[in-house]
Amino acid sequence: MQDMSTSFLLFNPRGNSNWNNVSKNLDILLEFAKTRNNMKIIPTVTVSIFNVLYLEEIVRYHSAKEVDGINFGLVRPPPYFNISLLPENLKKHVRERITVFCKQLSLNTDYFALILNDLEKHVIL
Repeated sequence: MQDMSTSFLLFNPRGNSNWNNVSKNLDILLEFAKTRNNMKIIPTVTVSIFNVLYLEEIVRYHSAKEVDGINFGLVRPPPYFNISLLPENLKKHVRERITVFCKQLSLNTDYFALILNDLEKHVIL
C-alpha cells in the first residue's frame, strides 16, 4: 500500500496539518479502543474537489488501520470546493473508480451514495 503522506496528502488544503501526528493519534485511539467493549473508531472524511480522486486510497488506508467504519461528509460551503462542480469527464471517472474499487473490496456502492449523488448534480455559482 502506498504511504498516504505521498498520495492524497500531497495537496493538503489544511496546510498546517501534520499527517504523521494524525496517523499516530489514530493509532493511539485504536489501541485504546481495544481495551474497551463499548468504543468504536469511525473516522469522518470530508470529501471535496481536493480528495475525491483519492477515495480508494483513503478507504484502503482506513481499512488497513482496521477502523470500525468510515463516514463521508461533503463540503458544502464554500461551494467552489463541492464535487458537483467537477467537469463531467472527472465526475464520470470518479463514479467508475468508486464502482471498480467497491467490487475489488467487496463494498456496497450504497456506502458512497452521498458522494455519487453529488456527482450527478450540476451546480452553477
